Amino acid sequence: MSDETKKLLDELKSLVVINSHTYNKSGVDEVGVLVQDLLSDIPLEWEVTESSIRGNYLCAKSKEWDSTKPTILLNGHMDTVFEKNWDWYEQGEKFYGPGSLDMKAGVIAMIEVVRRMHSEGNLKNVLILFTPDEEDGMHHIAKQKEYYAQADYAFIFEEGTRDQSAPSAKDRVIVVERKALSFFTIELSGPGGHNAIMKKPEQRHSALLEMSRIIQELHALSDYELGTLINVGTIESGISPNAIPQKAKIRVDIRYGNRDEVERIKIALADILEPKDSALEMHYEETLFYPSFDYTEKIGQFAEEVISIANKLGLSMEKQFRVSGSEANWISYYNPGCIVLDGFGVIGSGDHSDREFFFIESLEDSVQLGKTVIEKILL
Repeated sequence: MSDETKKLLDELKSLVVINSHTYNKSGVDEVGVLVQDLLSDIPLEWEVTESSIRGNYLCAKSKEWDSTKPTILLNGHMDTVFEKNWDWYEQGEKFYGPGSLDMKAGVIAMIEVVRRMHSEGNLKNVLILFTPDEEDGMHHIAKQKEYYAQADYAFIFEEGTRDQSAPSAKDRVIVVERKALSFFTIELSGPGGHNAIMKKPEQRHSALLEMSRIIQELHALSDYELGTLINVGTIESGISPNAIPQKAKIRVDIRYGNRDEVERIKIALADILEPKDSALEMHYEETLFYPSFDYTEKIGQFAEEVISIANKLGLSMEKQFRVSGSEANWISYYNPGCIVLDGFGVIGSGDHSDREFFFIESLEDSVQLGKTVIEKILL
């Protein structure tokens, strides 16, 4: 292992030991302070957008600017899904730790790309964004939109693993499309009652029975050819076999095949979520939404150039379409003309679990790939 890689791992460890679960504002902000410290010697103009309920958004802009050159946006997130941390450890060629793959190693790679460009006198026309709540849908992105609108190219340093079931350090993808997705909850409430007492159909108002109709109609909206996938993942209802359920609650995940599908599902939901039993009350809340990041010809063409660069660096790479969301979705949504590519981060597996790891050698590969692609645009 090179001295440079050891240094990057030490910096990563200082991030990983901080619990930056999305709802742990103090932890996310602590990561933000450390990120700024790691870039303190670099000529950047910082803007911190404070939030009272989530971590603060960090935006930095290189002080050197050439108006004849494109603007490049680098983006990564500081939060993780882990409410409680677990100890990091190294095992052979792998580094294990909470949020190491998703995506604190990617944050370190971003930072190192910027530092190396500066050391070589090439840091210009670069915007750097550090998101505090990517895992929760990025609800407070008003300031981010201003930066999104400026970018000609946007590179997100999420993991670039080709196959998480059998990951290989040198096998990468470049992500060129992500589906729109949403999470929401549906709650029904009504009078309920005792099964033995409510002897007439008009007396029986079961929240669970009505919810079973909703569940079936939701699943029927799936379109497997287009890739629209609907899943009712949890249900809560009932207190006893002899009690007509007074309440029922479900949580739903929808992955939309394309932007048109978002509108189709929205229209269908308006009918499905109208209770057929007037004695029941409905409450609906969308808790997360990511618009789609759509593939374009420009994105495809530039992805081929990135693949060529990766091959010259000794990496195997192919284009990939993903059904999960990232900052790429929002950048594409607010700046449709921007060339957005995702997957510049490290390679590994097990994200969002206590098996989360990345291949140590892929950290340097991530830095080299990002730096070389940016230099191709600017130099």
